[in-house]
Amino acid sequence: MVRAKKTAIKPSERVSLFSQLTLYRYRYIIGYAVFAAALLFLVLFNFPNLPSGLSQGEIDSAASASMLDWSSFRDGTVAATDLPFHLMQKISLKLFGPTMFALRLPTVILALLAGVVLERLLKRLFHENVAIVSTIIAISTILFLTVAHSGSPMVMNIFLTTTILYLLVRILHGDKAQPVWVILLAIAVVLGLYSPMFSVLIFLALLLLFHPKARARIRKMPKAHLIVTAAVVVPFLVPLVLGLSLNGLETLKSLIGFGTWRGLTDNVGAMAGILFGINAGGTVSEFVPPVINMASLAVALIGLIRLFMSLKSARSYLLLLWLIVLVPILLFNTSAIPLTFVPFTILTAMGVDGLITGWNRYFPINPYARIAGLIPIFVLMFGIAYTTAQRYMLANVYEANVVTAHNLTLPAIMNEVQAGADVKVLIGESESQIADIFKNRAEVKTSGFSNDGRLIVTPEAYHEHESELNSWRLRRIETSQLQNDSVILRIYEK
Repeated sequence: MVRAKKTAIKPSERVSLFSQLTLYRYRYIIGYAVFAAALLFLVLFNFPNLPSGLSQGEIDSAASASMLDWSSFRDGTVAATDLPFHLMQKISLKLFGPTMFALRLPTVILALLAGVVLERLLKRLFHENVAIVSTIIAISTILFLTVAHSGSPMVMNIFLTTTILYLLVRILHGDKAQPVWVILLAIAVVLGLYSPMFSVLIFLALLLLFHPKARARIRKMPKAHLIVTAAVVVPFLVPLVLGLSLNGLETLKSLIGFGTWRGLTDNVGAMAGILFGINAGGTVSEFVPPVINMASLAVALIGLIRLFMSLKSARSYLLLLWLIVLVPILLFNTSAIPLTFVPFTILTAMGVDGLITGWNRYFPINPYARIAGLIPIFVLMFGIAYTTAQRYMLANVYEANVVTAHNLTLPAIMNEVQAGADVKVLIGESESQIADIFKNRAEVKTSGFSNDGRLIVTPEAYHEHESELNSWRLRRIETSQLQNDSVILRIYEK
């Protein structure tokens, strides 16, 4: 009789009593569940009404999306800049009408995708536990929450940056289905060409090609794959080429963010207020200061130290180049703040990795000591995420500098237009974007209304036509939580 041969179980493969009696073996499943719940809650929570008003970037984007058609594109009314996002917003407005939900729906979709891709990216660069914790911290930052709740093209910077880096990492690691990743990377890069100042990140991606590992990977790619990739991306370039040929100067101005660059002294003061909360009392911005809190900054500084300790890796090589190029831009342009999200997140992940690895080094075998040390670290990280998210939500309701950076009149008009038919809207001379947004949805004029029906009057229009409105009956006054200039809308009828 032949006895069955016993298979020896290695010590590393044995399930310890600690793992059997606890949820330790399910830690990653629990971690992903927490991450998914946090991402869905933070992005979806009351997104049509948080913040309650529209920033100037959202108003500009809504007006461009509403006006988007071939004639407006040809005569330069709508530039090629941010065209992919405006196209998504155009479809949303067509389906749901001019509402806060429709304006912000494309942003919400892209923010959810960006959060998922970011976690996948960090998992490729770090250990799984580091990726989960770092991504939860990242999606809880004021920067990400502001972008995720803003119906403006800012979200494209974060979404495309994470996507491009993720695809680059997959290609450099030699993953299967290489042609697919190369084509997707080329499409993402081309879409990035439509975003202002995104060419900086594309330039960095090209610099990464000079890294020895990247050069070796490119040499192994079949030329047929590169030819197919070029053929696929050509249609995505057509609108940009048309925009440059039809309205070259205006398109170039938009692509470099012309009009958003400021002098060094003024911009550094504003940047210090937004990023770190230094003298932020006079800074009116849709970003809740400080965008970077001290606890997160401390973890990122640990990551920065580790960056200089590992400069030979492709990750550190790219990140260092990124910081070298990005810092001078930030000194002159606050609108480049969304570009800091991904590099700051990677630095934070490097810091988290340093804290966890450093503690585990002292206890390589004892699981009880490792867990005892890791619990305070995880509590600290989730505490940072919770307090930051809470500050964002409260500041958008109670902080004057943030509330005043948002237009509260336009959302009130949206509610009135959705609530009733035959609505007339009287706007001021400088509020032409309101007419663009409500194109074919409501009668919007600066003067010349017939004396019947219901009339919605903006504060600016009220001051311009106060004497003419005496013949109308004031039905209701809409107000906001602001102490001064709290009236946001007047509704008249005859």
